[in-house]
Amino acid sequence: MSNKILLLIYWAPIHIFLIIGLFFILQNYSITAKNNLGKNTVIVRSQPVYASSYDNQKKIKSLSSYLESYGSSLSRYSTEMVAASIEYGIDYTLIPAIALQESQGCKKIPDNSNNCWGYGIYKDNVIRFSSPEKGIDRVARLLKKIYKDHNIYDIKYAVNTWKPHDQEHWINAISFFQAKIREQELLN
Repeated sequence: MSNKILLLIYWAPIHIFLIIGLFFILQNYSITAKNNLGKNTVIVRSQPVYASSYDNQKKIKSLSSYLESYGSSLSRYSTEMVAASIEYGIDYTLIPAIALQESQGCKKIPDNSNNCWGYGIYKDNVIRFSSPEKGIDRVARLLKKIYKDHNIYDIKYAVNTWKPHDQEHWINAISFFQAKIREQELLN
């Protein structure tokens, strides 16, 4: 009996220490991962994904290349779109894919709106952003909230926010553009 008590006395603090240590390591990992685009780890889709700065640079280059080939002025904001997708834990192809569907990559937008995503545009109502970067951030935060509320990554949950006339076509178009951006990544 006394051997079991001694064993418990010696091993219990070690287990408690390990559990507490693991908790603090995970807390620090999450903070570090969310704040460092070029470091070794990033948070994507609310779970840790290992990515090097080379992977991020490849995404930026691929996205920029695809948007340039499409004639989109958003190509110069590729870094901001990839950074926002990492910061908010969403797929990096989603922000540009919505812009490609809603405004042909920012070719057709209301005057002085910087709103390439068609967000909050209906009838005479237009949500305006002070810059494309502000639009990227707002749309990324919105998408994070949509997916966090549903706890699943699926474009069909975003369709209710944009309310297109043909929801199935909108979902297919977003998926098409996402696939094209990923194809470009494989080519680079």
